[in-house]
Formats: sequence, C-alpha cells, structure tokens
Amino acid sequence: MRTINVAKPREILRTLELRSLSPEIFANSLRLYEEPQDGPRGLVTDMTWLLKTLGLDGVGIRNDSDLEQCVLATQFRELVDEWMETGRHADGSESPSSRNLFHTSKAIQAVKKCARETPLQLMVIDKISELVVAIGTESAHPELPVSFYHWAASFGRGLKEASRLFTGLMASDWKESICKCRYEPCSRYFLFENPRRSYAHGTFCCREHQSRASADALTRNSRTRAQMKLIEAAARQLVQWGVREPLWQDDNRRKRRLAEKLCEVIARTSYRGYRQELKVNWVTWHRRKIEQKRLEISGR
Repeated sequence: MRTINVAKPREILRTLELRSLSPEIFANSLRLYEEPQDGPRGLVTDMTWLLKTLGLDGVGIRNDSDLEQCVLATQFRELVDEWMETGRHADGSESPSSRNLFHTSKAIQAVKKCARETPLQLMVIDKISELVVAIGTESAHPELPVSFYHWAASFGRGLKEASRLFTGLMASDWKESICKCRYEPCSRYFLFENPRRSYAHGTFCCREHQSRASADALTRNSRTRAQMKLIEAAARQLVQWGVREPLWQDDNRRKRRLAEKLCEVIARTSYRGYRQELKVNWVTWHRRKIEQKRLEISGR
C-alpha cells in the first residue's frame, strides 16, 4: 500500500499566483462572513448586494466564480505565509527545513478542520492491483450544495478549498521546496528543486533580486545610522545651548535654528540618503527621540 498526495507543486504555485484581496479587505469580509445574519439566509441572486454586504464592492469581482477564486487565493496565501514565517529569523536568515506548522495559529487550525471534514480515502486501483491512500481529496461524503441554504456559498467554498490545498502541501515531501522571493517588489512564489538548509539573507527567485535586496538593505541601514547620528548631534547642540527643559519642542524658532545647525553637520559629513537642506519638520518629527537623547547626554 502506498500514499499519494492529490495536491501537486504546479497547482500550489498556480493558486499562489491568483489575484488576491488586500489583508485589510479580506479580514473585514471574513469577519462579516462569520457574523450571524438576521433574517432568512436562502438563495440570493443579487451579486451586488452580496459583495456590498461582505465589503467587497469595488474590488473587481464580477460573479460567484471571481469571489471564490479571490477568497481561495487570499486565504491560501495567508496560510502559506504564516507557515513560511516560522522558518525566518531575526537576523534576516531563512531555513525552509525549520518551518513548523505547530508554531502557527491560523494555519494549524485550518489543517485540523480539514482533517475532520476531509478524511483520508482508501482507493482501490484494479489495473495495477494496488491499494492507495489518497491525501487532499474532496470530502468523501459531500453535503448538499452550500448555495442552497447559505447566501455566501462561494465565500465558504473558497475557504474550504484553501484549507484542502494547504493540508495537501503540509502532507507533501516537497513542501520545503516552496519558497517566496524576499525582494519585496517581486514577492513571487517559486520552487527550489534542492533547497539548502539555510539562506543567510532569505530566499530569492534570481540573483538579480538578491542583489537588489542587498543594495536596498544597505541603503536602509545607512539611512538609519545617519538618522541616529543626527538625533545625537541635535541633542548635543541643545545641551551646548544650555537647554534644560523639554519646552524647546514647542518653540518653532528654536527648532528652526536646530535644523540649520543640522544642515551644517550634514554638509561636513557624508550621511548617505540625507539632503543638505534639512527642514524644521524633520526636527518636529524626531523631537521625542532628540529629547530622550538630550536627557541621556546631560545625565538626567
């Protein structure tokens, strides 16, 4: 007897590439979907009313099929992303082999629910005289069409299909090969045939995107370091002026003078990512950090 998985890599990637809803819109529509509704919940033919009720009007959904596909793609992507995040570390490295379904909250519940509703199926294949256990199939005892008694049947079908596919992915021996490009403008899902145990800077679909991500990270780090140095320079300037109270934060004249002094600091140094013309609004935006640093420097 052998075990087969109905979910295949091509189907997983195809589903991840489908158009999805934004996290905010989906979370809101899911909440409305799960709320008890007043009145009869029978057949509804007005798609406009349905989408408005779910908060999905204006997102390009035209019919039940579009709604089901969007819900499937969004729910499935959330489950996959949550599971993938368990293999990422604070230093930016990523280990596909250390992903752990039991360290998730939403994904593990989806698998448990799918296991209850979609048990394993024993299939008899006469042609090869073999018994096969199938994982990730449809329910062995399908219920009546949901649309017969539920006004949001397509929404429910999308959620159920996402759980089925994700459970099939978790039961596969190739799940570690599914990766996501960590270059944010790309964020494409792809398949590594032979994934390494660990990736120092995360997984990338190509060398070009890895190089761009590295360059972006260097720019961000450089800008962060420059910002901290300017905050310290501002605090030291305030101490030099004899400022002893936090009232300077509401003094526009003082903040304007401070911005001018910081422009002189930028001109003397090479703070990458900062213009030489630093405005007073920068001081206003960072005033609390500047005040905290002033207190540290003055020993108070």
